[in-house]
Amino acid sequence: MSIDINDKEQPKHNEYINDEYELREAARQLLKCKLINAGIEFARSADSRAFEEFYRYMSVNIPKQPEPSWTSKAIEDAQDLIREYFIDEIVQALVDGSEVSSDMYNDYDNGDGIFHETINDRYYHRTDAMELLDELYEHEETDSGVWERLDWEGVIQAKAAYTYGNAVMSEWNDIIENINSNIDRDDVASEVADKILEDPEKQPVNYNEMEDSDLVEYVVERYEEEYNSKLEAALRALVLKELE
Repeated sequence: MSIDINDKEQPKHNEYINDEYELREAARQLLKCKLINAGIEFARSADSRAFEEFYRYMSVNIPKQPEPSWTSKAIEDAQDLIREYFIDEIVQALVDGSEVSSDMYNDYDNGDGIFHETINDRYYHRTDAMELLDELYEHEETDSGVWERLDWEGVIQAKAAYTYGNAVMSEWNDIIENINSNIDRDDVASEVADKILEDPEKQPVNYNEMEDSDLVEYVVERYEEEYNSKLEAALRALVLKELE
């Protein structure tokens, strides 16, 4: 007997909880108790209803979400590129007050290599490749030089790999656009300055009369290290929120 357990609200395909072993052992103990109680009842009164009830409900099925679509996978991969490789550079651009670049190949350290290694250089089975191309037709790769001199199966595999790369890059561009549109660095800086100045001992004499920009300047001059640390943390949290 086996029970698949998934306690996440929106679990991914075949994603299980970390303490599955402990829960499995707990389930076995409950099973043992039910069998013992059923045996005691049968020995005492020859009543087999406990066994019948147990057999009736012994089968447990907890449905999992279906395997994600290729579009969903592309969105997740674009988000993972930011989380795992480029978030530091993105946050630094925001800290500097610059627009976050969407040019992964030229404006990010080893961006070209990372993208090809993690996204483009994947093998697709013929069936998967055909399904991918059918779903992601809007991002179809048209550069025939990518599969020149390959056999038919090689053409399908290469076309699928680069089509998927195009889909991931499209999602990446959308995320970067949202980051630039939704995160106002100046507003975040003002919030950080206000947070630091909640301490009355750090407030300037004319605190209530100063403009936001003046307060930020005041904090930077006197509490630069704390300000920089909190500004970076706040911007990082907002970038990660855009990935939810």
